[in-house]
Amino acid sequence: KEFLPIVYAFVEGPEGEINRGGRSDAPQSEQRRYFTPGDWRLVVQGVEFSDTSASPGGTLVDGPRTLAAGKSYRIDWNAAVIGPSFTGTNGPGHPWVSQNKDYALDVTVPVFGDAAGHSGSADYIYGLDRGTTSAYLDGQLLGTQNSPGRGVFQSSAHFGTFRITTEVTRDQPWWPVSTKFSGEWTVAPARYADEPLGMLAVGFAPPADLRNLVPGGKEITFPVTVTRQDAQPNVTALSVEISYDDGVTWQPVELTPDGPQWTAKVRHPASGFASLRAKATDDKGNAVSQTITRAYQIG
Repeated sequence: KEFLPIVYAFVEGPEGEINRGGRSDAPQSEQRRYFTPGDWRLVVQGVEFSDTSASPGGTLVDGPRTLAAGKSYRIDWNAAVIGPSFTGTNGPGHPWVSQNKDYALDVTVPVFGDAAGHSGSADYIYGLDRGTTSAYLDGQLLGTQNSPGRGVFQSSAHFGTFRITTEVTRDQPWWPVSTKFSGEWTVAPARYADEPLGMLAVGFAPPADLRNLVPGGKEITFPVTVTRQDAQPNVTALSVEISYDDGVTWQPVELTPDGPQWTAKVRHPASGFASLRAKATDDKGNAVSQTITRAYQIG
């Protein structure tokens, strides 16, 4: 089997978006491409090829962004840490997590977003990923669905405080990091139907190379961010822990405020994997607790 990322490019034309087709690239590589000036949207989809089947291995979306003449742009895809990212929407005008006019809670948690903030969802169609998603309204269980990061839950006829949990496992030979994710969110009540709910996400951007390896045997620093689906949050509390034994033991990470983000400082062993666990709350009553097993590789 072979796993290849395919990049699709779409440009805004006079009568709507034009699909400029797809092109496969070698993993762990750097490419240079040329675009005419305009408003472009790029989509990367990983496809696992075999003699008998092809199935999606994750989709990341960048843009739309304006590419100007005479300028260069750098776009990084699938850089560690792979984790939740609620940027963009789950389709035109459709939030990742919202409550509709019939009070049903529609949940898609994009748990495989990358360090650049591209959102990427688990595969709940082809069986690539395994997991469950549950939802609670004002403390009462609405249901549990055997779908990683995905579920629709009918609630009683009012807007209340939701608690959403999900667990996702990706056990594939071509996916060495972010092999398991678990998250729990508390979100404040919506004000109106189809409003994006206040889903928080903690993101990490360690200095990973093209192989997604982070230097070992020394002290390193990297940025930590907290984002929210509907707006930039006013974070009231943030804590991060790191584990070098797949979550058997944990140690606190030193965090220093740095403008709208934080700087984490850790000392790595010579090799291995780092798992990350984080908790964050904001002033609107939203909260997240998330754990990423094997968040990045050290070496």
